[in-house]
Amino acid sequence: MTGSFPRTADDLSRTGTLGSVLAERARSHPDKDFLRTHGATYTFRAFATESNRIAHGLARLGVTRGTRVMVSLPNRAEVVLIWLALAKLGAVYVPLNSAFKGPSLAAMMTGAQSSLLITDRSRLPVMTEIAAALTGLETVVLLGSIDGALVPPAWRVLPWAEVRADRDDEPSARVDPADPVMFLFTSGTTGRSKACMLSHRYVLRHAALMSRSLGFTEHDVSYSAFPLFYIDATVYTVGSSLVLGATAAIGERFSATTFWDDIRRFDATNFDFVGATLAFLLEQPPSPADRQHRVRLAWGIPLPPNPREFEDRFGVRLIDGYGLTEAGVPIWRPLEGEVPAGSSGRVAGDLFEIRIFDEADAEVPPGTVGEIVIRPREASLTFDGYFGMPEATLEMVRNLWLHTGDLGHFDPNGFFYFDGRKKDVIRRRGQNISAFEIEEAMNGHPAVFESAAFGVRSSVSEEDVKICVLLNQGATASPEELGAYCAARLAAFMVPRYLEIVTALPWTITDKVDKAPLRAAGVGANDWDRDARGPS
Repeated sequence: MTGSFPRTADDLSRTGTLGSVLAERARSHPDKDFLRTHGATYTFRAFATESNRIAHGLARLGVTRGTRVMVSLPNRAEVVLIWLALAKLGAVYVPLNSAFKGPSLAAMMTGAQSSLLITDRSRLPVMTEIAAALTGLETVVLLGSIDGALVPPAWRVLPWAEVRADRDDEPSARVDPADPVMFLFTSGTTGRSKACMLSHRYVLRHAALMSRSLGFTEHDVSYSAFPLFYIDATVYTVGSSLVLGATAAIGERFSATTFWDDIRRFDATNFDFVGATLAFLLEQPPSPADRQHRVRLAWGIPLPPNPREFEDRFGVRLIDGYGLTEAGVPIWRPLEGEVPAGSSGRVAGDLFEIRIFDEADAEVPPGTVGEIVIRPREASLTFDGYFGMPEATLEMVRNLWLHTGDLGHFDPNGFFYFDGRKKDVIRRRGQNISAFEIEEAMNGHPAVFESAAFGVRSSVSEEDVKICVLLNQGATASPEELGAYCAARLAAFMVPRYLEIVTALPWTITDKVDKAPLRAAGVGANDWDRDARGPS
């Protein structure tokens, strides 16, 4: 390490940008590993140099301050390099969920209003299938060989090698902490998925807040096996390592059978979990190697029903909290002291006000369940709106508070409890799934009149997806046919597990499907189960 007084994570996060913080860490920790992946390892100095080359190459393609660049790639070092290179130009990283396809993917890409896509050959087929809808896409940068790549003639295709420039000096672009640096697509609870605009300050301040709340230091190695189009891997794994001068380790994907091998390979000291991942790890046969690692804690949402079982077996402390992409994670379980059963902890630090409101936006007393609302005490600590969707932004941020659409309460001692969601969203294994998008796919079948998708209790964790289908009069279709129809048009995690063909659906007085009685009925004995052996 060089430099006598490297600046702290809090110092850097208050006034810095992702590019300036990387440059600072390249000076203070030049030979320290910053990024470890299966394909490559970069020190801070090497990463800063390589990201400069990519930034200059992207600038040659016309990328400048405010330019949105779509990225559709599996987890690999180049994704993080692209993100930080774009940050140095004041441009915006727009990662696409690699599981999306068809109309959902087309809506995501057209909504980003971007003319440049960086991807690889594995994603080209789903892109070309929707090419007619992607009228704004002009240039595709392809990682890997472009020989024989089948792309529409309207797209200019360039090899990745042309992006990497010879220059490795810092770009001279003007970048402000409040500039957007990333669009993360959040669940479309009453419509399509929304592009959540997040600034440099949002990323850095939340990374610093989590690091302080969970006791992370520059000696930590944070591991994530989850995609770099989610907040866990970006803000809380890469971002926290950046502000601390620590190490981020990014796995290719989550696999219960290889998870601990990755932990040992990367020498991780903490990792994140979502959904049922802890349950899947517990299902693996016990091994003498279960405690052969350096991990001291794991963080995520939700905790399993019996967290002590996991902690005792693997020697890892579990930490949860409450958050959402629009506001980060402002509540963390404290490391010290007892936390009441069912609570996710307290408001972390002094950066946020969190209240519980009734339907009239009046605060309710402790112990009363209401909507969770959030207000930051610093600028840019929450999202800057949904890109291209002003009405949706105003619906969420009203009366000077960010309305989460979630239900919760505080006890008299300030401990927070999450009580469910008001939104029409299904939570499956760490994924927020829009019921609208599932129904949109199903309703495209010629035999279907209407459908209603909702979450039902899962035997593993969170929810499984069920859909009730009302057929057109006189039409016929089997559950197998309808299930296959959805599977061809939806990301795998969105495809309903349970399907019920019904003769009627309950309706509200405003002619909308009333899902409350459907949720209450749950799974019936005669429902078709896409995976009778258990959720996939």
